[in-house]
Amino acid sequence: MTKENLDYNLCNLILNILEEKKVEEIKIIKVIEVLPIADFFVVGTIESTPQASAVVNELNFKLKEAGIHQINRKNFSSADWILLDYNSVIVHLFTKDKRDFYNLEGLWSKYLVDKNKLTQK
Repeated sequence: MTKENLDYNLCNLILNILEEKKVEEIKIIKVIEVLPIADFFVVGTIESTPQASAVVNELNFKLKEAGIHQINRKNFSSADWILLDYNSVIVHLFTKDKRDFYNLEGLWSKYLVDKNKLTQK
């Protein structure tokens, strides 16, 4: 299996977990061609601090089971923006206001990946 396929598999696993935990407006951004820090960003909207905590715990639990460990975690302004670094995939969880403010998918719109095509890889 190629590195790209592994990255797509990791994105799919993260996508499934986020959908399970009712994270809204999930977007996948393929940044491998323009950033040296990651291959993909996964961006989602969270409603509350308890939801954020549940999502982070579930991601870490299920990804650890799959042999994937978190490299780094940053909490910006408590649970308004949470960044989870899984090496090739970085997950950004925002509250609606912070997501609108930072507008990552607007900045990187050229690199958005269709989630439906992602699941077919």
